[in-house]
Amino acid sequence: MGYIGNKRSVRSQEAIDEGLLTFSQLKAWQKRAVKANVVKPCEWHHTGKYYNQTYYYDPTDFADLNPKDFPPIKKQASKAPETWYVLVSADWGGTKKHPQIVGANVVVKNKITDRTRFANKYWQYGGHIEEFTSQAEAEEYAKTAGLK
Repeated sequence: MGYIGNKRSVRSQEAIDEGLLTFSQLKAWQKRAVKANVVKPCEWHHTGKYYNQTYYYDPTDFADLNPKDFPPIKKQASKAPETWYVLVSADWGGTKKHPQIVGANVVVKNKITDRTRFANKYWQYGGHIEEFTSQAEAEEYAKTAGLK
């Protein structure tokens, strides 16, 4: 048992010469038939630098199958629930030497980044972030939101 360079075993090359196909060489409907366990691999061989196990399929196993029996599966677009955020931070005033909190800065957003989520200004001096399932709830809360 030898190896051809670092690509595949000699027996793997013999299987290819005999007409066997790897999974990546199959047509789309044939791949779906394999995933549905209708067709099983007829043999396997080591391939690659790290001796991966590669399965080989006989094209004659697909001869009796109808491609229409394995239609493409369309993914349903799953709509993620929309989340709205109310960001409350301290509004600073006063002088540079004597800064003071003069109020609250309130912002309503439907997307925030991790950088915003973990920013110190929302967690220090009474700032906070609240999550809501609708924009109306978020805006209603924002009208009366203040520092904690």
